[in-house]
Amino acid sequence: GEKLEQWKETDAVNRLQDELKHSSRIVQDQANKSIKKTNSFINSFAKNLSEEWKKAEKKLEEQKRIGKK
Repeated sequence: GEKLEQWKETDAVNRLQDELKHSSRIVQDQANKSIKKTNSFINSFAKNLSEEWKKAEKKLEEQKRIGKK
């Protein structure tokens, strides 16, 4: 009976480990997806920001030129 109990325990432990591996893989996938989303959001935000910055600089340059006349 003792052997059977030990086998049941190791079987349960193995199943638990498999479950944990599986769920941690799912969690990692979710994390990776949200990281990718965040990165693309930051990239597009930074791009828009630099474009806006360039526009603002051009406006300032034009105002300086107009002001000098």
